[in-house]
Amino acid sequence: MRGAPDIDAVATRDGTGMSILCWHYHDEDVPAPQARINLDISSIPAPSSVRRFSVDADHSNAYAAWQKMNEPQRIEGSRLTTLQDAAKLAETDAPLLSWQDGRLTGSISLPRQGATLLRLE
Repeated sequence: MRGAPDIDAVATRDGTGMSILCWHYHDEDVPAPQARINLDISSIPAPSSVRRFSVDADHSNAYAAWQKMNEPQRIEGSRLTTLQDAAKLAETDAPLLSWQDGRLTGSISLPRQGATLLRLE
């Protein structure tokens, strides 16, 4: 992606709900504005729960945590625990979505080089 960033989403349904994966990617890993992704999904029942999981510079990112430690070559003890915790998939604040007459709408902001998974059940 050398021109405009790749900002997109894909969704799947299963027996208990829907998963929506959204991403904001560009080959150049430089600061840039967040992407706003508008959601407009029709013909679904009202979700009883919405959960969001994020991977970006601040969430689910052991590499960034390692860099903050000054990139040590030997890691043990509490520093190892810190990296293991940073590698876990982080649940973040769910977006505010509106459901009316079988239609779910709302939007999310997504940082560059970020991905988020919304789980609607």
